[in-house]
Amino acid sequence: MKEKYDIFISYRRDDGRQYARLVEKELKSQGFRVFLDYEELKDGIFKDIITGAIAQSKIFLMIVTPKYLVRCKDEDDWVRKEILLAVEHHLHFVPLIPDGLVLSIPAEMTEGLPAQLVSAVLDPQWSEVNFGHTMQSTFDQMVRERILPYVKPKMGLGKKLMTVMFSVAILVLIATSIAVYWKSVDRLHKKELMVNDFWGIPTNWYEGITLKQLEAVHDIMDKMVPVQGGTCLVGAQEGQECDELLETPQIEVQVPSFYMSKYEVTVAQWCGILGEKFLSDSSLLPKCGISFNDCVRFVERLADLTGMEFAIPTEAEWEYAARGGHTPDGTLYSGSDDADEVAWYVSNSCGKLHECNAQHSPMQCNALNLYDMSGNVCEWCEWTDSEHRLYSDMLSGSVTGDIVYNDGIRPHRGGSYDGEPYQLTVYHRETADSSQGSLNIGLRLIIRL
Repeated sequence: MKEKYDIFISYRRDDGRQYARLVEKELKSQGFRVFLDYEELKDGIFKDIITGAIAQSKIFLMIVTPKYLVRCKDEDDWVRKEILLAVEHHLHFVPLIPDGLVLSIPAEMTEGLPAQLVSAVLDPQWSEVNFGHTMQSTFDQMVRERILPYVKPKMGLGKKLMTVMFSVAILVLIATSIAVYWKSVDRLHKKELMVNDFWGIPTNWYEGITLKQLEAVHDIMDKMVPVQGGTCLVGAQEGQECDELLETPQIEVQVPSFYMSKYEVTVAQWCGILGEKFLSDSSLLPKCGISFNDCVRFVERLADLTGMEFAIPTEAEWEYAARGGHTPDGTLYSGSDDADEVAWYVSNSCGKLHECNAQHSPMQCNALNLYDMSGNVCEWCEWTDSEHRLYSDMLSGSVTGDIVYNDGIRPHRGGSYDGEPYQLTVYHRETADSSQGSLNIGLRLIIRL
């Protein structure tokens, strides 16, 4: 049978789907013909589609995640069938271990499995690919050492097109034509991005908005989640480790509905709105080193560009969302009582920021699908009540605590990558000079309705 594919990708949907998609995209960008099934196939379809695809492939690439072999003892399991078919058709096996998730395959996981299946998984040398900052280098090493000796990617059209550019006059003509074309494409793309509203929130676009700014706005809006309003208790409970002056007593607050960013504002979003340059490998990192006053200017710029009511969250809005909104998690940290499940902090961050990207992070979200409300970077907030900033003052209507009432002071919440566990709690409050930036303080946006 004539080969139609270079590489067949096998994966377990439970925990390998996101890796399989990234691997497929990267392999195709390098010119390989790749087969990846997107839907869970039934027996009848399996026989027709999967059998044919494996028979027409040269390489069987396995995304070996912790759950890859868990159901292979079941004779009807589709991963088991794929492996045995690949053995039958003598495909070259390339096991890929993403992000070091699998150190070894426990013996009990392979007990009772066909010898051909066990041999296919255990005998070949594994390739580890880091899907974080070093993805490209580790992925290219795997391709170079494990794939290229057996299959070569197809040649693109770029070199063939270059042969027709035989004179300076033609080169100038083509360059000019391309410039005009892309300018028209940009205008069309810009027009497409200038939608009338997002989820019913009307827009009023600034006439001079650039394509980069529009793309940044769409990236921000695509990562917003709705927060239904309600009431909640803010502050520390009796007996919890806390700053008694700032964090007690607990008080009840009423919070209206709003939208909140799923992640902290990233470097790409910040620089896209303000027209600043940045390094591509930092694009998904949270923007830090920014003062509260910088954040005010950024939010005002966003509002001017879009006509939407972007804002820095008040402490009440922030803590309400961190606790899970109207269906609170009831946890010490945002989404868990175990800091390691939800937060980058001093014990696990290796002293650095981490990307705002759930696909590249082991951290869980809270009940509202918000990430890094605890840890990674602290987040600037506005006072809930500018006249009564202490919870005790809100209850009594008095004014105490001179340092809290300094006009140049603003709160920040959530703790950071170099913070201690108590700083990550949903009720913890700290303050800083609003005119000064810090490498561990960033921003999370809201839109008020």
